[in-house]
Amino acid sequence: MSDFFLSLPPVIFEAIGIAGFAFYVLNYGLLTFKHVTSESKCYFVLNRIAASCVLIGLTHSFNPASALIQMFWIVISCVAIIIRLRPEKRRLRSKGSRQSGARFQHAGRWGDGCQGTDHRDRGHGKRTPRRAMDHTLHAPR
Repeated sequence: MSDFFLSLPPVIFEAIGIAGFAFYVLNYGLLTFKHVTSESKCYFVLNRIAASCVLIGLTHSFNPASALIQMFWIVISCVAIIIRLRPEKRRLRSKGSRQSGARFQHAGRWGDGCQGTDHRDRGHGKRTPRRAMDHTLHAPR
């Protein structure tokens, strides 16, 4: 099978490499104009296709630095795709627990003082009595 690929004319490899370049540019354009996000699977699939095409194009006129860059993009894209293919439940559960913790933390006013004292100046050691109108101006939470 490798004899078949070696017998192909060089222009085919160059065309595949140029197609990889086109995929890179397309992907960057889609990202720039917000048709895909950097979190979407499509973004990483297009990156992987582009890197694979450029790597195939390099088989005719090999450049070690370019080949290493393309191999890096292939590996990192595969890892990103695998992460995004994991069940959503696991990612949402961990994200949701952080949000619910934040909601719990900000649900009410926390303090250790007596009723009628203002603790907004915490850290300075002072307790300032609230003004009488302070209760009428602010609706209870």
